[in-house]
Amino acid sequence: VEVTGANSHQTRISLLVPDQPGTIREVADICRERGGKIRSILASYAQVPEGQRELVMRVSCPDTPGLKEDLAARYQGVLVRED
Repeated sequence: VEVTGANSHQTRISLLVPDQPGTIREVADICRERGGKIRSILASYAQVPEGQRELVMRVSCPDTPGLKEDLAARYQGVLVRED
């Protein structure tokens, strides 16, 4: 649980990305551009459309609304929850 960041008070972001090399790096780059740090990241193929995967991240970011906006402009299913 500690490794996933589930017991911490950080922002949880989930989104769907294409299942292809480099997409996690693209998401990380967007996060860094907003001054954020990814504390943990998990990928899953459970219950997502063929050709995609779900990323679930715990991030600390001074501009969470801007990060959500940037991610939503490129990816589907962006959900943000403040824990």
